[in-house]
Amino acid sequence: MSTESDSQLLTRLHIAEQKAEELARLLATVGHEVKTPIGIAVTASSHLQLKVESIKAEYQAGQMTQQSLEAFFDLVSESAQILQSNTQRASALMDSFKQVAIDQAHEQVRVIELLPFFKQLQMSFALALKQAETELKIDCDTSLLLQSCPGALTQVLSNLIMNAIQHARIPGTSLAISLKAIAENSAEGKVRIELRDNGRGMSADLQQKVFEQYFTTAKEQGGSGLGLGIVRELIENTLNGKLTLSSEEGQGTCFSMLLPSLA
Repeated sequence: MSTESDSQLLTRLHIAEQKAEELARLLATVGHEVKTPIGIAVTASSHLQLKVESIKAEYQAGQMTQQSLEAFFDLVSESAQILQSNTQRASALMDSFKQVAIDQAHEQVRVIELLPFFKQLQMSFALALKQAETELKIDCDTSLLLQSCPGALTQVLSNLIMNAIQHARIPGTSLAISLKAIAENSAEGKVRIELRDNGRGMSADLQQKVFEQYFTTAKEQGGSGLGLGIVRELIENTLNGKLTLSSEEGQGTCFSMLLPSLA
């Protein structure tokens, strides 16, 4: 087997490994994020049950007043609103996580509505962003579409977002990440997607090395040096796009990808 074949096989294996790790992280995020609305709903229903028993006891004892009945009606109305809003929130979270998981696991081409696609990705990173005190802003027209591989695109953006969270933040400052998409050439169906941060940036020397396999600045923290290499591999070979990097020390980093619609 040639060295090139070995390298390609290694890249595919690490892509599969990263997908498994991201799906595991996604599952943990599901549990954390869904726990809050479910917990609120459980508390509201338990409180409502206690009030039902209380008003029933008053009624059976002949002690119910108009004031207590009206207060009970108000409580029922408030509890119903709490239950509805939080169960809907939990359902929306599950739908969002499910779609992200499906996209990560499959490589089929489909038409992607980019704004909801980005929002689903943003939701899947909610816990990691919160823990890193990082904000992810989205700038995308509601009508922007791209026919492409959602699994590969999810993998690319996930790697770039995590790379920024783990490496870009300057100690003592907050980190802001922006995810932007624009129609670069509507006649050809091309879309430019940019992921930009306001973090520490990279030197010119570092920019020349970041896409090399096994190069990492975080070896002590278990970094493999494969993440950005996989990003370039997916953009150029799976998505048939072009990737450019612009950065300056202390001024942040921008990864820009020009992606065509795939037939």
